[in-house]
Order: sequence, then C-alpha cells, then structure tokens
Amino acid sequence: MILATCVFIIPYIILMYGYIVQTENQQEEIYIKSKLETLKKTDYLYSSLSNESVNKVVFHELLISSLNGYADIIVLDESKQHVLFTNNNHIVTKPKYFRALDESAYKAYKIEYLKVDRVLMYSYDKETKKYYIIIEPTKNAFDDIKQNSQNMLMVIALSIVLLLVIIYIYSNKISSTLYTLTDIVKNYRSQNILPQSEIQSNTKFYDELYKIENEIYETINYLVERENEQTKAFYKSKLENLQNQINPHFLYNTLENINQLAMMNDIEDISKLSRGLANLFRYNTEDRNPITTVNKELYIISEYIKIMKIRFPSIEYHVHIQDDDLVETEMLKFTLQPIVENIFKHQSIRDHFEINIDIHAWDTHRIIEIYTNQSIDMEIDLSKVNHSINHEREDGSGIGLYNVNKRIQLHYGDDYGIYLKMRENRILVSTVVLPL
Repeated sequence: MILATCVFIIPYIILMYGYIVQTENQQEEIYIKSKLETLKKTDYLYSSLSNESVNKVVFHELLISSLNGYADIIVLDESKQHVLFTNNNHIVTKPKYFRALDESAYKAYKIEYLKVDRVLMYSYDKETKKYYIIIEPTKNAFDDIKQNSQNMLMVIALSIVLLLVIIYIYSNKISSTLYTLTDIVKNYRSQNILPQSEIQSNTKFYDELYKIENEIYETINYLVERENEQTKAFYKSKLENLQNQINPHFLYNTLENINQLAMMNDIEDISKLSRGLANLFRYNTEDRNPITTVNKELYIISEYIKIMKIRFPSIEYHVHIQDDDLVETEMLKFTLQPIVENIFKHQSIRDHFEINIDIHAWDTHRIIEIYTNQSIDMEIDLSKVNHSINHEREDGSGIGLYNVNKRIQLHYGDDYGIYLKMRENRILVSTVVLPL
C-alpha cells in the first residue's frame, strides 16, 4: 500500500497540481487579453467617429457593457503623461501606478488602490501609440478562474481517494494470493501431504508448479548437451591449430632444403625463389596478429617482386614516401601484395616495366597509390570494377581485391578501402585509403 502510494499517487498529485497551476495561468492570460482587446476595439470604433456623434459618456457606457462589469479604464498617450480617456480622474493623479508600464503587447501586475488589492492590465498598441489600461479588484478579476481551479482540486482529491480504495482492495487480494502460493510452495518442497480439499481449491497453482519443474529439467538437459558440444568443438579447434602449426614448419624445412640444394648447384634463381616463398609463408603464419606496419608490408612486396623477377628480370620497383613517420604506422597484413599480384595478372609486362608505390597523408587519411609506368591495353569500365570490389561476384572472380577491401572496411569502417582510378596516358592506379 505504501509502495503504491509512493510510486503512483504522489507523482499523480504533483503532475495534476502542475497542470492546474499551468491551466490557471493560461486562463488568466486569456482573461487579460480578451479584456484589453475589447478596450482596444471600442477605442478604434470611438476614434473612427466624430466627437459630435459619440461623446465620452456613450464611450464609457459602451465599455462598461462590453467589459461585463465595472472597471477603471484609462487610455494614455505614448509619453504616459497625457490621459486620453479615463472614468476615474482620481487614480490618474497617482503616477506611481503607471511607472512599470512598458511596450508589452499584453501584461499585468498587482497594485493596492484605496486599500484594495487590484490587478492592473495593460497593452501598448504600436499603431495608435497608446497605452490601454484596465484596473479591476483582484477578487472580481479572477473569481471564476479560482473557482474552476478549486473545482478541479476537488475532482482530483475524490479521484485519489477512489484510487486508494481500489489499490487497497487489490493489494489485499494480491497479498492473500501470494500468501496462499507461498504456503503451497513450502508444502510442495517439503513433500507434505495436504488435504484433498486444499489441493482441489488450488489446482491451477499445482499445475503451474509441475510445468515449471518440467521446464527446469528440460533447460538443464539442454545446457548439459550444449556444454558437451562446445567442449568437443574447443578440443577439435585446438587439434586443428596444432596441425596447422606443424604444416608451416614442414613447409619451411622443405623450402630451406630446396634453397640449400640450389646453392650447392649454383642455381641462383631457384635459391631466390625458395627464400622468397619462405619469407612470404613465415610473414603470414608465424605471427597470428593481423596487424603489421607499412614498413613490413613494403618488405613483403619487395620479396614478392624478387620472386617475380625470375620470370620478368627487367622489373623495377620504387617506393615514394612523403614522411618517414608513415612507414611505422599500422595496417592490415597482406593489404598491398594482392594489389601488386593483380598487376602481374592483368597487365602486359613489357621492357623497362616499373611498379611504383606512393604513400602520403591527406587530411585524416593515409593514401597508398600503386601504379605502373605503362598504359593498359584493354578497355576497363572503372565503375563496374569498383562495384565488384565492394560487392562479391557470384562467379567468384575478382575475389582478391574484394577480400582485401572487405577486411579493411570491417576493421576500420566503411569510409576506408580500395578503389581504382585512371590517370592520364591510361595509367591505372590502385588506391588504398586508411586512417591516419
């Protein structure tokens, strides 16, 4: 009961009180505005007619009837020194009441006049350059509004009482049900034999207990089976990892044997090939960390080009770096090698063939551009190629650049990756964009 009062009743009282205060303020604003608008419109009508047709007495009576009761009415000029109209010659001789007037559209403040609390409502009209003032006793001005607020408070008080009665009834019912359920659970756990009449009167509770018990057993069995499957998968993965560690060592030893045989027989090309392959495999398998440095990635490119020089002896390889600090920045392994490999796969290798790698910083990005010194022979639709780099093709082609691009985006975000562009003289440039 106390909890329900704290959680529901107190916030409800606070919200409704705030609503009543806000509503009362809004109604007072509407009241003030409507009164002053009536005074303005009546003054507009009076000003449009000649003084011979309508005198001040008629103007005064018209205002009293339109304002629905007696009030002190004053119209001042812009300087607040000249009275253009008033039905109370005494109050206009008290300038202290009008010092707070400003050029507000609609405003009000309280004053005390003849030992009676009153509200002074005023509005400044920028077109006529007049102050329109209505002074009423506070009690008369806001009686209806205060009465409405009191009525709302009475309704809220009655609704709170009703809500408390409903909460009391339902809380007793819930408490009684909880006590009954607690007794049933205690007897169920202790396996006490209950009277048949009590079991029949609480059949629903007992049925639910049996269902819960069955669900617990099923959940335990499921968790045990899943744990067994995860344990098997763990040991299987560990075994495969050990096997994968054995295979590279066997491969390194084989390549080293080939290198030794080649050196013994003065076959330099085979020796270079075996050493280059060994370095590539070691770079890929020895360190499981997928992150490397730009410097190490460039070293692997040089090893790969040494291998390719056996087939194409005239190849030249150049690296241009804007800032030496860039070579120690991080990047993903095997980002550049597939791009260089793509050059050998798709471009015609002619004499004096050069592969260039430019590395520079731009804004918050690192830009790595890979290109050759020779134009491409075939026609290329760059939009289609760049689309295939970002979307896996169903025929499985173009998988190398797609994989590299996908790895970059998964690691750094979609703002980074690879794209191709064409320079003048049909020089194809592969651009890698990485964070700085």
